[in-house]
Amino acid sequence: MSIEIEDINYLYNVLYEIMPRRTSNEVLSMDYLTFSAYIGDPNVAPGGWKTIKKLVDNSNINSKSNILDIGSNTGHSSFLLKMLTDAKVIGIDIRNDLVDISKKICDYVDLNVDFICGDIKDMPFENKEFTHIITTGTLAFLSNGHQKALEEMHRVLINNGVVIDTCLYYKIKPPKDVIKRASQKLESELLNYDLNQYKELYERCGFKLFNQVSMSEDNSDVDINKVIDHILYREELLCKEENMPIEEEYKLALKNRLTETLTVFKENENYLSGEILFFQKND
Repeated sequence: MSIEIEDINYLYNVLYEIMPRRTSNEVLSMDYLTFSAYIGDPNVAPGGWKTIKKLVDNSNINSKSNILDIGSNTGHSSFLLKMLTDAKVIGIDIRNDLVDISKKICDYVDLNVDFICGDIKDMPFENKEFTHIITTGTLAFLSNGHQKALEEMHRVLINNGVVIDTCLYYKIKPPKDVIKRASQKLESELLNYDLNQYKELYERCGFKLFNQVSMSEDNSDVDINKVIDHILYREELLCKEENMPIEEEYKLALKNRLTETLTVFKENENYLSGEILFFQKND
């Protein structure tokens, strides 16, 4: 199946538009994932929809597949998988508020995708239920229990089922203060692994790597100020459409939060690279 840019833009815009506008104090105090959804960042796989398309193009996923999206967040990876394959897709996330957002988006975009709230270290699914599991870097953000999560993924996959991980890893070992700042912004202890360490983690839990595809994109020339200006401009347009005043204090709070967050992430990205890893379940 093909996917149109207009459909992708609509999907992303829906997230931004369904989030209620907040005060300046709320913008500064909300947690990272809520803030990310608030500014219309869907936390899709690294590389966005192009990575999801590349993932599908290099897999055997089809309309008869049964896919579990691990750490589905606001659901955008799940939606893109559905749009590209028409497979059965279920997203699971530990945060009920993100699951609720995913369900609201479902109502807007008219896609048959299910979302449930649950812990990937103890999933409410039967043994050998899914043909494929997609994880968009979720393991990197787990504070603990990586082996237990992989054992659960192994349990719910069919024999010879496939896990596909859009894996961000450290190509260069970063300074401790860089990891610390990024972890603080994300409010989660980042897994400081290189590519071989990720592969070994999967292999210890009964998976065999059979393919990998680069998803690296050079973001070194991204202008943070232009990104911030675009978000602020979109905010002004939305407030104008809804006849809501936008105060300078609010704009300053939003700009400061964006500047701090994007600066830290860009610093961390200097040490990162990405691969789409394809693992098959060993019985």
